[in-house]
Amino acid sequence: MQNYDADYDDYVTISDGAKIGEYVRFGKYVEIGDSAEIGKYVAIGDSAEIGDGVRIDNSAKIGDNARIGKCVEIGDYAKIGDGARFGAKFRCEGLEVIDFFTMSNVGGTGRRIYIYVHTKGITVRAGCFKGSLDEFCEKAEDEGKYLYSRTVRAAAEAFAAEIQRQGKTGGWDK
Repeated sequence: MQNYDADYDDYVTISDGAKIGEYVRFGKYVEIGDSAEIGKYVAIGDSAEIGDGVRIDNSAKIGDNARIGKCVEIGDYAKIGDGARFGAKFRCEGLEVIDFFTMSNVGGTGRRIYIYVHTKGITVRAGCFKGSLDEFCEKAEDEGKYLYSRTVRAAAEAFAAEIQRQGKTGGWDK
């Protein structure tokens, strides 16, 4: 018998092959997909859907109405907010995201940079700034941050080229 806590056991559906760690808390109306793996001390909110093959590591928190698509991996202590959607047709920052990555401490700034490759190009989020890759690089160069600009541009363009080479679409072609 797996040790999990659900006040609403009648409303929690755990598919075949799913593995549930100890001390997992489920809200009501939760669905766990086939072969999903849920670590220890995970909290999953009301009406959440966890897809087939998803792995959620220890102490993660998944908000109410979150939808996690197939084969997504969520690390230790991650917090996924209410209404979040991951998997095919992932939207973030108002963009139809194909893929994204983050960089930290580029040029010694200590700032985390988010680079989104989406259906209309490349968008960069750095602190309060959000704009196209060209806008980001122009602003950085106006501030005399040439190495910062060139490093981010090279990484973003290489990432976008690899996404294209692999034929990734993020599900937006359907």
